[in-house]
Amino acid sequence: MRQLDVLTWNLWGLPWPLARQRRRRFARAARWLSRQAWDLVALQEAWHPHHRELAVPGLRRVEDRGDAGLAVSGTLARNASLEQVRFAARASVDRFKAKGLLLAHTGGLVMASTHLQAGLRHASVRRAQLEQLLAVLAERREPVVLLGDLNLHGDHETDLGSARLLGDAGFRDVAQALRAAAPTWSPRNPFVPTGAAPERFDRIYVRDGELGSLVPVRVRTLPAIASDHLPVAASLIWRS
Repeated sequence: MRQLDVLTWNLWGLPWPLARQRRRRFARAARWLSRQAWDLVALQEAWHPHHRELAVPGLRRVEDRGDAGLAVSGTLARNASLEQVRFAARASVDRFKAKGLLLAHTGGLVMASTHLQAGLRHASVRRAQLEQLLAVLAERREPVVLLGDLNLHGDHETDLGSARLLGDAGFRDVAQALRAAAPTWSPRNPFVPTGAAPERFDRIYVRDGELGSLVPVRVRTLPAIASDHLPVAASLIWRS
């Protein structure tokens, strides 16, 4: 039995003018991450080639036919085997990137980092992506930490149904389980447009497996550091 400290963070790594001050923000994010001690870190929007501006020790990603913008770091990620799965369903500007699922196999545990389709009107695409994601993870016997930017809107019927799909597949929303759910995309963040509706896009889920279990003990949404998304951190007890 041991405690795991995990983090998920969308870095807002789009190029100008879709995002601003990326190089300055990436430098700030890298300094902050380098001072922390995490077991597993999942980063989104570390797009190629801009990920090279993110000087995080031990940062790892998969270089394949596409660019999912997904990267991992942390003590358990150093020697993990990585596998990337591309989503079949994509829409709008997301079609220009190979969004998908990045799996880090650490020996007895799987971390699954993802970034689902953006846009309120594309909830059906997100659902198709989640169905593909769950089909991939259904084959894993290990306990799974699923985390990332799921882009689920809290008051959208299809997105609510997608969240229920996760629950039906045995995934527990850590923030809801600990009654600590809070927006991760909020107009209180200076990088978010004024008047934007707050949403909890960034989430951490856990699922037990035949080879072990995961018990959430703490979750927190961290202050705005260098992105329009707030980092989300959780502490888990891993029983193998």
